[in-house]
Amino acid sequence: RSAGDVPSGPAASAAAATRAPAIISRAKWGADESLVKDPPIYDGTVRTLFIHHTDTTNTYTAAQAYAQVRSVYLFHTKSRGWNDIGYNFLVDRFGRVFEGRRGSITQAVRGAHTGGFNTEAIGISVLGTFSTVAPSSAALRGVVDVAAWKSAQYFVNPTGSVYVTSNGGASKFPAGKRVLLRTISGHRDV
Repeated sequence: RSAGDVPSGPAASAAAATRAPAIISRAKWGADESLVKDPPIYDGTVRTLFIHHTDTTNTYTAAQAYAQVRSVYLFHTKSRGWNDIGYNFLVDRFGRVFEGRRGSITQAVRGAHTGGFNTEAIGISVLGTFSTVAPSSAALRGVVDVAAWKSAQYFVNPTGSVYVTSNGGASKFPAGKRVLLRTISGHRDV
């Protein structure tokens, strides 16, 4: 956006005041960039954020978290056949934020995280499984930090709602169905 395109008032103030969390880059977590064959798809904006968990182990060390991210990346690209890791960001149990899908730090990159609802959405996933246990307070803080930053960047009201249209696929809503969602939702909501 040019300076003339930035809205004034509370939303612009929130965007300027909300800092990006420290992010562990793809290079730092060891992404094999040869696995990404096509350039990312960019959306013009972000309207929703979806929260996930990776369904992996909860008992990893800070050093092992990097391998956890690489394993999710390999699963998404090799087993699922996706062009890149599906999530835009991942958060470990220590609250550290990892760059997921290439370009997500600076752009509205379309992920592959929420079947039928990836357009104009960001996927944030916590490393681990939380069917019977809660994520750590540090992990929750990491999710809040990245969600607040991206919400402010794209002028998303984090407590609001928005109508979105399903693209079908792996969703409980058929293609073309208009659905009212919280702007920050769990992936199982759709």
